[in-house]
Amino acid sequence: MPKYLLKPNPNSDFYLDWSTVSDDALAWGSREFMLEQGYEERRLEDCDERGTSAHWFRVDPEEGEVWVGCGWLPYSKMEEFFGTIAESYPDGEELPDSYTILEEHPELRDLLEEIDEE
Repeated sequence: MPKYLLKPNPNSDFYLDWSTVSDDALAWGSREFMLEQGYEERRLEDCDERGTSAHWFRVDPEEGEVWVGCGWLPYSKMEEFFGTIAESYPDGEELPDSYTILEEHPELRDLLEEIDEE
């Protein structure tokens, strides 16, 4: 499955496993949590160095973004977005897709950037 880890903010202990198949997060949390979930130390070290475990780009915390359901989520707002979601789903509870999450938490839409229709 094509996926990579992101560390959207170099000054934060927050990592995200992003699927390029579903354009959705598979897991997120602190370094300790990600290691407990079986993620490789080497991939987290790559994130610390480049902001991502992918080798074809570097993360720019000011410019980067991912598609989430119905808008672009800037890297700078990822921790807030996924932190809000984590509070709603206890450990072990399966997460719904982004569309469902945005329906359940309409306030998260405020974190998304509008689609440029040009």
